[in-house]
Amino acid sequence: VHRRRSATLPLIFPNFSLQVDLFTLCAPLRRPPTIKVNAANNAPLSTTFQYLNKQTGAVVDLSKDGDTYLPLGDARVPFSSRTVSAVKSSSALSVMAEGVGVKVLGFKPEATLRME
Repeated sequence: VHRRRSATLPLIFPNFSLQVDLFTLCAPLRRPPTIKVNAANNAPLSTTFQYLNKQTGAVVDLSKDGDTYLPLGDARVPFSSRTVSAVKSSSALSVMAEGVGVKVLGFKPEATLRME
């Protein structure tokens, strides 16, 4: 086992000098990460997520729909992948151009609104 030096203590005397290395003899042991396994064949398990349609109970294939669903309260709101990429690119451009902020898509600028 390779021991890592935890500290060095120089001792200086009138006729000679001495250096003492300090090592940690007892270090806390970290618990390894848990790996969930199948009880029948001891094979490692993996987690998968599937979205289900509430009305039919069928699995929703997100790659076929081309939509991204984002949670909003208790509902999931569909966004097209084009809308998500537009929001990301416009917010990145506005941050670079103006320093901070997010440009919200779908709203008119304040200058174009009539004030009554």
